[in-house]
Amino acid sequence: MAQRRRSSKAAFRVGVSILRLLYCDGGSVPDIHGSQMVRFSGGKWPSPVIRVGAALTLSEGRRWSEQARRMRNGWAIFFDWLHERGGVMLNGAWHRLELTIIDDLSDTSHVERIVQHLTEDLGIKLLLGPFGSFLSSFAVQVAEKSGALIINPTAAAEHVYAESSRAFGMLPPATRY
Repeated sequence: MAQRRRSSKAAFRVGVSILRLLYCDGGSVPDIHGSQMVRFSGGKWPSPVIRVGAALTLSEGRRWSEQARRMRNGWAIFFDWLHERGGVMLNGAWHRLELTIIDDLSDTSHVERIVQHLTEDLGIKLLLGPFGSFLSSFAVQVAEKSGALIINPTAAAEHVYAESSRAFGMLPPATRY
């Protein structure tokens, strides 16, 4: 049990470090499935792009859209902050990053299809989870099958992480509140 906790803590620290790698400078393109897709990328370096994907409610008036808008704004502020500092250095080389956010419409079937599209069609292996435990639980299931790492900044329900070795949260478990 102690070994599992240590490896979980180490993996969590890696996940948090990966989150710290992101930055943006804006941009928007339509999604192939007809929902809205936003792509943030930045950097002026010739190195490979580190790609990150997310399913997030972008459509106003949908359940959780206000909370998701705040998450997106927080990511944008953080990405701008990193961009101002010159990007991300990994293994001695500067990298640019690209975050692709696709509108999940606060719908579980959309979340599953989006995560599958991001991981299988676009080859993205680092994901940020949607708002809350309910939608995140569906994203985690698909991410686990594809071998992607998913960081859920707002999912606190323990069942979200129960059967996944590749999903990490930012909050303490809801049972400890």
